[in-house]
Amino acid sequence: MKHKNCNSFRKDERNMSSYDHFETVIELRQSILWGGEVSFAYQGETYGIFRTEHELLLTHKKTEIPFSDMDALLNYTLNGERLIDVLLKAEITWRKI
Repeated sequence: MKHKNCNSFRKDERNMSSYDHFETVIELRQSILWGGEVSFAYQGETYGIFRTEHELLLTHKKTEIPFSDMDALLNYTLNGERLIDVLLKAEITWRKI
């Protein structure tokens, strides 16, 4: 299943101040588990995380990497760092929930 290119997301009135980052791992996990979508900037690149009915997807450019569960997604290594560590310090450029 293809999703909107995460590069098309932009900040709007609903994505200000407290929504431009995640404070805790719990907040991040809950957001994604509740169907949240996230677009973030990391080392000059834009990535997205989406939940489908059957899997979680990490997107980058036109690539989709599927994950069967949250732990697999958050422990994925992105340029030598676990995704969970990246997400807690990355610039969140868009998020739903």
